[in-house]
Amino acid sequence: MKWYLLVLLCLLTACSSDNEFVSYDKDQVLEYTDYVNFNVEIPSKLPFEPEKITVAAEEVHDEDEKLKVTNNNFLELQFHQNMNDLTTPSITYRVTNNEGEHDYADQSVQLEETESAMYGTNGKMKMLMWESKGVHYKLFAHEESSVSKEQLIEIANHYTAVE
Repeated sequence: MKWYLLVLLCLLTACSSDNEFVSYDKDQVLEYTDYVNFNVEIPSKLPFEPEKITVAAEEVHDEDEKLKVTNNNFLELQFHQNMNDLTTPSITYRVTNNEGEHDYADQSVQLEETESAMYGTNGKMKMLMWESKGVHYKLFAHEESSVSKEQLIEIANHYTAVE
């Protein structure tokens, strides 16, 4: 009987830790959202506290070192869970006002705020993509990351408009 309770406790602990989402510091992300030419929504919570957030945008700096984005139709956020592996982000969030290809997303899934999204995997990446208010979103997680399909859907269900 004791071993049964111990196993049950371990399972409950493992399940609850997978479902916990946390807020993160959005300040460095907000600096870049001003430069895109459409309304951006960013994830409000993640399944882990990122150790580093990398913002990918086509950018240049002028002589006064002020940021200028050269392609204001695209923004990519990379959330790194492990500082020892900055070459492989745990989650990549891409937003654009141009429709992208479905790539390998071939499974329809339901989101709370939109009619549907597409999910797929290609052996290296898990991808969830959807459209909201004319803006196209993609979430990527590397196959070897602990981020699950359900967690990608949960991230997509909880994003915040940037004003």
